[in-house]
Amino acid sequence: MKNSKIVAAMAAASMAVSMLSMVTASADITSDIDEVKVDGKSVFFSLTDNGYDPAEVKSVSFTFSVDDTDGFGGGIMFQSDKNNWDQRDGVWDWGNPGADKPITAEGEDGEYTLTFDLEGYFDDFDGDITWAQVYVQQWWGNNITVTAVDVATADAPVDEPVDEPVDEPVDEPVDVVPTDAETTDGETDTTGDQDTTDAETTGVGDVNGDGKINVTDVSKVAAHVKGVKALTTDEQDRADVNGDGKVNVTDVSLLAAHVKNVKKLAVKAN
Repeated sequence: MKNSKIVAAMAAASMAVSMLSMVTASADITSDIDEVKVDGKSVFFSLTDNGYDPAEVKSVSFTFSVDDTDGFGGGIMFQSDKNNWDQRDGVWDWGNPGADKPITAEGEDGEYTLTFDLEGYFDDFDGDITWAQVYVQQWWGNNITVTAVDVATADAPVDEPVDEPVDEPVDEPVDVVPTDAETTDGETDTTGDQDTTDAETTGVGDVNGDGKINVTDVSKVAAHVKGVKALTTDEQDRADVNGDGKVNVTDVSLLAAHVKNVKKLAVKAN
């Protein structure tokens, strides 16, 4: 009996040393944005501190940069009034594409987005929600840096349009006076300054050229500014959203504000 206890103790000690070596050898996960905080080997984003109603949140997406020559992954935890600390091993584990994990970080070439689905999480909770935050842990792989976070919320109800009677316009003769802007053959000169145009119609902000301005574009610009991965010449032209001839943190902030619907981009048409 005594020998068996000694063997068991040695096995437990060996396991503890093995686990400790895994923890000390694990990579760091950090954040480049103020909204995502670092907590040891984790980062977390507070829904309530950032003005979101957790019951209305459908998903939270973390965009990050990583040296993906090796695989990477970890786990997700959720803290709130409902369960205090909700950690679902084997359910909320995440990893790189092909890692065969329940949740996959989608992306390529060192830029990935990890999405945590929260839709319906609070449906069976009747209490007040005073705090809620998402934790992301990295358990293996190279260093990860979070560059953006995106929160999808439930669509607000849209009022149906109501048809109302409209008085028909009455045609009346109008005297037309030629102006300097008109040419001799009756065509209008359109060589003057153009009005401000929505950015998505010009390509500015759509860094990767997929026809959309989203967190992927933000992460590409952030990676360029940090020196992780340089943009091509064409991509830099589209990333210079304020038109000052440089791609820097100002452009990252403007892009992020556009994606989060805080302030839309607008540019001068050429």
